[in-house]
Amino acid sequence: MSHCRSPSAAAYSTSAQQEIGVLGVPLHHGQRKLGVEDAPKLLREAKLLDQIRGLGYTVKDFGDVRVEGEKDVNENNMLESDIVGKTNKNIRDAVAEVLRSGRVSLNLGGDHSFSIGTVTGHALATHSDVAVIWVDAHADINTPSSSESGNIHGMPVSFLLYEMAPYVVKPKAFEWVQPCVHKENFAYIALRDVDSYERYFIDQLGITVYDMAEIDRLGIRNVVQRILNKINPTGTKSLHVSFDIDSLDKMVAPSTGTPVMGGLTLREGLVIAEEVSNSGQLKVLDLAEVNLRLGSKEDAERTLDCSLKLVDAFFGSQRKGNLPLRVDEKIVGVQDEFPAGRNKPKAV
Repeated sequence: MSHCRSPSAAAYSTSAQQEIGVLGVPLHHGQRKLGVEDAPKLLREAKLLDQIRGLGYTVKDFGDVRVEGEKDVNENNMLESDIVGKTNKNIRDAVAEVLRSGRVSLNLGGDHSFSIGTVTGHALATHSDVAVIWVDAHADINTPSSSESGNIHGMPVSFLLYEMAPYVVKPKAFEWVQPCVHKENFAYIALRDVDSYERYFIDQLGITVYDMAEIDRLGIRNVVQRILNKINPTGTKSLHVSFDIDSLDKMVAPSTGTPVMGGLTLREGLVIAEEVSNSGQLKVLDLAEVNLRLGSKEDAERTLDCSLKLVDAFFGSQRKGNLPLRVDEKIVGVQDEFPAGRNKPKAV
C-alpha cells in the first residue's frame, strides 16, 4: 500500500524571500491637484509595510525622498520644471541606492512624473537593459511641445525612451536625464485616454500597447503573458512596473487626479500583479497618483484598499490564500503519512 507524505514545516518556509526597500515620494508638482503627496504617509499608516512583511519579506523603509527646487519655474511649457527636475534627480539616486543594497525597490508616489527618477535610477543601478510595463489610463508620452496642459506627469515616457530623444527639448533642471529604455523593452497596459500627438508617437515608434479594447478582446492574463514574452523574452532583463492607480476604472478607484471610466477592474489589476509576481522578474514597483483627498470618504477608502491589495499581490499575496510562513508543529503535529481515515489526494 502506497502512502502520500505530508509536507514538512521546512517546505513552507519563505525565509529566503527577497528583501524590499520602500521609498516615499511626496511629489505633487507634476500636476495641479493637492493631496497626492500624502499617499506615501497614508499607505504606511494603513500598515502596507507590515502586510508585505507578513508575506515573508524583510522590509526596510528608506524614508521619503527630498522634494526640492524653486517654485513657479515653468520652462519649455513644463510647469514647476525646477522642482520636478531636481526632485527626480534625488529619486534617481535613492532608487539606485535601494537596488545596490540588493533589495527590490517599492516606490510610493506621488504623481506619475516621479517615474522619471525611478526608471533612470533603475537603469543607473543595474547598468543593463531595463524592461518597463506602464499600467495607466494615459500614455504619459507627451513632449513639452506637444503637451496642452504643461503638466509633467503627462510627459515621463518621452524622457525615458531612447527613440523619443529627438522630440524632447529638456529644460535646465532636466539636463541630467538620459534616456534609458529601448522601445522594444517597453509596453503599455490599460490605455484609454490618449492625446493625438501621443498616439502619433506611439504609432511612429511601434510601441507595444494593450489598451482596454485589446484587454477586452484577449483577456488580461493573456495580455500580461504576451507582454512579458515580448519585452523580456529570456527573463534576464530587470523588470520595472510603473502602476498608475487610474488604470483602474473610475468606479473602482475614484480617488485619483485624472480618473477615467472604462478601466481595469480590481480583479484584472490583481491578475497583472499576480502574473508579474509569478514571473520572478520584478525589481522595481512604482505606485502613482493615489490621492485620498479627492472624492468622498468611501471613495478614499475604496482607493486605499485597492492600492494595498495590488501591492500585496505584486509581492506574492494569493487570492486563494497563502501558506503559513513556517508550519507550527504544535498545530499540525509531525506526521509522515496521512492520518487514518483521510483520503489520499487524487492525482491530477
